[in-house]
Amino acid sequence: MKGIISLFEKDPDSEDTHVDLLPLLSFASEILAHLPYNSLNDPLFIVYHSSCITALDGQAIVSRFAEILGGDMCDPNSGEDDIERAWKTSSTINPETIGLKSKSKQREFGQVCVNACRILPLLQLKKFLCKAYNLSEVRMSEYVPSEKERINEKGVSISDSIPAFTCSLPPIYDMHQNINWNNAAAIYASIRLLMRECEIETC
Repeated sequence: MKGIISLFEKDPDSEDTHVDLLPLLSFASEILAHLPYNSLNDPLFIVYHSSCITALDGQAIVSRFAEILGGDMCDPNSGEDDIERAWKTSSTINPETIGLKSKSKQREFGQVCVNACRILPLLQLKKFLCKAYNLSEVRMSEYVPSEKERINEKGVSISDSIPAFTCSLPPIYDMHQNINWNNAAAIYASIRLLMRECEIETC
């Protein structure tokens, strides 16, 4: 499991994620969601290591978005912003209306959306595992990878009522490498929302 989770770790030799890696990450998150776990230690292990990645890298991505957009760097994700509201209400998003007038800022925003797509599968996976295995906030905060399995946490399974986990990331670029701004706004809104939820729920 650790080997699969490590796919989501930031490349130490590159500041940015390559877009060609994203389909593999989506597939990897689906594998982790549906492995036949027999003990709560397994999903707890995934949530723990996923949290280590998303807490640091997710916050860095949110802050980088704020820097590009000229937002509040001290509290870059305090609540729903204008882009999130525009994504909910508008059928068409264009870069100028969200404050990206220069081509360089548009390119940078697009790349940070790619970076966000490295984190989004983990955030979605954590949310799924918390619900599927009824992981409490207390139990997650207690967990350490070195602990032994608890007898009362063996023999777990996902309820048939839990929908299957799927991770579908909207394409950021079209065939001509132009940014699809509706999809970019969706990615922006998704990572901000999920990061806020993590701050509230610690999951």
